Amino acid sequence: MLNASQRRKRKGFKKYQGTATQICKSIVKECYNGTFFQVSTGNFPMFWSRDFAFCVDALLKQKYSKQVKSTLAYALEKYEKAGRVTTSITPDHVPYDFPNYAVDSLPLLLYSLRAANAKQLVKKHKKFLEHEIEKFQLEVLAENGMVRTDRYFSSMKDYSLRQSSCYDNSMAALLQKEAKTLGFKYPIKANYKKLLKDELWTGEYFLDDVSGKYHVAGDANTFPFWTGVITDKSMMRSAFAAVQRSDLDKPFPLRYTSNAKVKMRKESWLTPNYERNSVWLHMGPLFMNLMKKVDRQQYIEYRVTYHRIVEHYGTLLEVYTPEGKPYKSLFYMTDEGMLWAANLI
Repeated sequence: MLNASQRRKRKGFKKYQGTATQICKSIVKECYNGTFFQVSTGNFPMFWSRDFAFCVDALLKQKYSKQVKSTLAYALEKYEKAGRVTTSITPDHVPYDFPNYAVDSLPLLLYSLRAANAKQLVKKHKKFLEHEIEKFQLEVLAENGMVRTDRYFSSMKDYSLRQSSCYDNSMAALLQKEAKTLGFKYPIKANYKKLLKDELWTGEYFLDDVSGKYHVAGDANTFPFWTGVITDKSMMRSAFAAVQRSDLDKPFPLRYTSNAKVKMRKESWLTPNYERNSVWLHMGPLFMNLMKKVDRQQYIEYRVTYHRIVEHYGTLLEVYTPEGKPYKSLFYMTDEGMLWAANLI
């Protein structure tokens, strides 16, 4: 990544030709390596359960069903051989967690299997996946079903130190939902809709985590709705209004938080402000597409902005500064050619 980042700083980004839609289609096509969809054409030529799941519905809509199932078959083969579901699989095909056990890897893997209607893969790996569900319950959940507060898990913000975050609890709810749909054993009977409202909903928006140390966060007010745990449109309108009041959709969606002083792991010094108030393009289009349900005009404005950015750079970049410039630090330069482009087609 260091070498690729330095090369990108010297030579710039690989530019694709055409309209934003054509550029995004070219990126998606190039991200399929013949066996699986990799996260990007740059820093991350590997499988990542989170990033793939965020794109799986769009990929299926774009007639990539065969490639999606091939990707899932690849991931499950490597996971079962390793005896664990992890955040990602290295380019050398070794599953690993970054930086430690992640709350969202298994739920999003099941989400992708269900979305792809991959019944044969579900049947083939059922015993292994049920074992992983049991392990998830033991490692992640407190007695009431909420994510435990006595340890930190890897999550959407890998470097962030959060206590039972809204995002993580949304993923626990997703696991329960998808396990039931796929016919897996799942003995936890928690009512996550009630838990999220009782523990994290302020009456206007969802808190980032149960500590309440900082308030409005982009992911906390996107994923209860994206996972389908919360379907109340009035809550969605209220949460999105709070996101907008906090300027998390500026210069374009979506920033994690407006606060650059969020508690992070010590390793984050290598990439300052990578996951604090920067703008992330994996989350932004998901937020944008949810916005379509409550404010179509705002959705159109977001989409026009995204397309303009894609056409300006000739690619889809990973992360931007709060000022809307490509993110870079001494050791890192934002990735390019992201699979997330599928969500903008």
